Order: sequence, then C-alpha cells, then structure tokens
Amino acid sequence: MEIWIPYGETEVRVGVRTENLVGIAQPKDIFTILNPKLALAETISNIRGGHSLDRVLSHDDKVVLTVDLPPTNKYFELIDLLLFEILNLVDINRISVLWVQNDGWPPVQNGLKSDVKNFTVLNHTKPELTTAKECVEKNLMVCKEFNEASLRILVGKVGFDPVWGYTGGVKTILSLMNTQARTEFYRRLVLAQIENGSSDLDNAKDLESILSPDGSSLMLSVVESIDGGIAGIFSGTFDESFRLSKEFIDEHCRIGLDKGVDILIVGAGGRPYDYTLFSSLDSAIMNTGVLKRGGVLILVAECMGGCGSDVFREWMFKGWDPEKLKSMLKRNFEIGAEKAYLLTKLLEEFRLYLVSVMPDYYVKNIFRLKSSRTVNDALQHALRILGRESEIAVAPYGSLTQTLIKPRS
Repeated sequence: MEIWIPYGETEVRVGVRTENLVGIAQPKDIFTILNPKLALAETISNIRGGHSLDRVLSHDDKVVLTVDLPPTNKYFELIDLLLFEILNLVDINRISVLWVQNDGWPPVQNGLKSDVKNFTVLNHTKPELTTAKECVEKNLMVCKEFNEASLRILVGKVGFDPVWGYTGGVKTILSLMNTQARTEFYRRLVLAQIENGSSDLDNAKDLESILSPDGSSLMLSVVESIDGGIAGIFSGTFDESFRLSKEFIDEHCRIGLDKGVDILIVGAGGRPYDYTLFSSLDSAIMNTGVLKRGGVLILVAECMGGCGSDVFREWMFKGWDPEKLKSMLKRNFEIGAEKAYLLTKLLEEFRLYLVSVMPDYYVKNIFRLKSSRTVNDALQHALRILGRESEIAVAPYGSLTQTLIKPRS
C-alpha cells in the first residue's frame, strides 16, 4: 500500500504491506472552511456581550492584534481579512500588529497586503528588534502597545503540544510578556511536566490579570485542516475560545488505534511544521502513544531550516542522559532546553530515524538520530532490525494529531 506524507512543500511516498499496517492516524471528519471571510465576520461579533466591532470601536480607538500563527500566505490572508473589518472603523495609524516569532518556525516577514504602519515581530531571542526590549527596560509585564490598546485581539493556532498540552492559549499570552516573566512561567510549567506529567498553568489562572486592564480583549483560536486550510475559528473570551478549540481537536484529531505497533512513521505535516528539527520533534512526541518500547520511530521532516534553536543544539552538547539534563534544567533553566530533554527521553525508549535534508554529521553526532534520505530506506532498515512481520502505523499529519491506543471496552 502506498501512503503519501507531506514533506517540505511536496510529498514523499512510503510503501507498507497491508498485512503489516495497523492504521493510518489522521484527523477525522475535519474540513476546510470554504468562506473564511464569512466565518471570520461571525466570530468577531462576540465582543462585550455579543456586540459587533462597530458597536465597540470608534475612529480614535487603539487596536492591537497579537498574532501567534505560522508566517504563511494563508494566515497573512486571514489577518488581512480581520484588518479590513477594523480599518473601516479605526484610523490606520491606531492599529498595531505584533506577530510572534516562535523558535523553529520560518523567519517572520510582513506579508500583509493591508497598509498597516505598525508591524512588529515579537522575537524573544532578539529583543533588540522588538518592543520586548521596552518591556525589559521599563520592567513592564507585557508590551506597551498591548497595555494601551482599547481593543486587544489575540489570534493563535491551537494544536497538541508535548509540554503545554495544547498550543495557542497560554503560549500566545506569554509571547507578550517580558523575557524574565516569560522564562519563569516556562520554567514552572516544564518542571511540573517533567516531575509529574501535569501542567500547573493549564487553566491559565496566573495570566488572567494580563487580559483585565481597561479595554476589551478578544481571543480567536484557529484550527487547521490536513490540506493546510482553516477548519475552525473559535472566538470569545480567553477561556471560551481556548475551551471550544480544545474540544474540537480532542474530537477530531485525537486518534485511537486498536493496538500498539513496532514501527511508527510520523510526518510533521510539511512546511512550515517540518521547517526545523526543533519544531518537527513535537509531532514525533505527540504520536508515540502507540509505539512499543524498543520500537522504531521514523520522523519525516525536511528540516530545511536546520536545527531551529541555538539553545536546543547547545544543550544536546551537554549530554545525552535525560536525568542529567533534568538536574541541569532545575538549576539553570533556558527556554528551548526542554526540547533537548524530551529528545533524550525519546532516545531512551525508541530507535529514531530522521528523513530530512540535514547533514548526516548533525543528525548523527549532535542529535544521535539515524539518518536516511528516503522513508522507504528507513523502513527497510527498521524491518531488518525488528523483523518482516513488524506491525506499522503511519501518522502523515503529526503536527495535527495525537495518536493513542484505544482503551479496552
């Protein structure tokens, strides 16, 4: 059986014998919104008790959009649609867009067609380029633009995450915070996850004060479909929007297979999710719930952008023992270092193959992965190790799914 897996901006093929295949884990009954403009118009009617934008905004009001989305044409078009609605009501010079640069994503460059003058990339690894610097210098909890706005709109993509549980939500809010406060929240969450597998920030109670200054706040949580389109936009208060989007992906993107497998093939989902190893590893981690200990995990990720995080790479030089890295995280936490710990935990339980364009030296010597240029080559290596009768599962869109073994009834 031929199965196609997204890879960069194209697809690659893997052949799996039908008798070996336990299942293909991909989102269920999830479809692209055909008219995103109409869907967006419906979602932004829920401000201050269901009022529309024209009931909330006046010409001299200040609006800030904080965007925590991959920098792709699809999402620039979505934000352009939102800006079009706002520009009918507010002076263009009173609108600011803060676009978050996440580790492992392609570099953010302004791809908006709207003539917005105030476009800022929030890059915490290079604060001198962003208003995050002002947060630190003036000891502000969040960016000045956000604090002063009459209407704050936060737009984030919601999916599964190995540390946070879900992307979007809390992570989107944290992107607005100064580096010191942001690092402290990360540290608390990562250490709680490492120690007991739980998140003490799951309900974001610690962050409610950020959304409660004078003015209004609106959260838009976006869920993606397998063809790269938008499957859902959920709006409301922070809690409402985040809850609705989580319920949606729990129903459609948490996939159960009948039994565990010996070999798991995971695609990160193509560009931008497989742009770097740092971003691609989340897909691998979130789908290993069906992989037997000692099994083979084949990660299909182009990694055109290389490693994706200097901190991640530097911590891999510190050692390959997860217990050692855990102790170091407790003493000297850095954002990005948790990914090194998670990778060493994977290596402790599974054999990992990476199908990518990264040089073999980095793949093998720094990250301790086995390198392969094609999925079929990696699969044949795995079958020689584990046997021709090995049971196999494939998760082509790993950035969207979480794969588990179905509970016994």
